[in-house]
Amino acid sequence: ANFTFVGRPNGGDAIILNTGTNAVYANGVVTGSIGCLDMDDATTRGAFNSVLFACLTAFRDDADAAGANAFNAGANNNANYTPTLTNTFINGANETAATPVANLAAISAFFTQVPYVGAVRNAADTWYAGWTCGLPGGTAC
Repeated sequence: ANFTFVGRPNGGDAIILNTGTNAVYANGVVTGSIGCLDMDDATTRGAFNSVLFACLTAFRDDADAAGANAFNAGANNNANYTPTLTNTFINGANETAATPVANLAAISAFFTQVPYVGAVRNAADTWYAGWTCGLPGGTAC
């Protein structure tokens, strides 16, 4: 929940769900990869709610449309959004206003509900500083 995956244009897929996987993704941003999602087959399960995709190809399934079907079955997803992230991973206007957030309590009491998608709400949100490296506000790697 509340993640930002930033890939490389010459890399692979951002999310790969292998056979037998059962995953839940909520309030996320995926950008910069060749493919956003690859699901192995129809037995692989994925649930997506309030997730934004901005990759060269949204779905690169091995043999079927499992990824597109799972993604489109969720609520408030967008497979063709235009990213406005600043400093690579900080939400911009399109992430802030892009989609209603998923109800995380419906997934698990473990999560804390926040009013935004992605990992970093805005430039004033610096929760990652001090334990990351190579990012603005973090330490050198």
